[in-house]
Amino acid sequence: MGVDDMDSLKIFGELPIIYGVKSQINNTNNLCFVITENHRKFDKILAIGIDENGDLSGQNYFLLDVSDFTSSNYITFNDNSTLILERKIEPESIEHIIKDFIVKFTQLENYIRGKYSSLLKSL
Repeated sequence: MGVDDMDSLKIFGELPIIYGVKSQINNTNNLCFVITENHRKFDKILAIGIDENGDLSGQNYFLLDVSDFTSSNYITFNDNSTLILERKIEPESIEHIIKDFIVKFTQLENYIRGKYSSLLKSL
């Protein structure tokens, strides 16, 4: 059983995947990420840092804990931050992380869990 377009959009729109643009201030690279309150349903956030010039080859990936974010739902890093080094992940692990997010989301959403139980078994 496949997932229709509407449910795909619902699922992926709810996953905790965020983007931040790297900027340079006083010769220091900075990244800022913002989450929504909805993202707080998850334990982890997949954060993708993109170069300010839009060069996708310079992307960095981070698996952040929701608790890393302030009560205002943002976090900032610079090149000297130890947390950014601790949370950096390799692109090869992204597929597994997204599968885990989908499983977690379906545990939160009864409608999706019931409708796509066979899909969940394949994950």
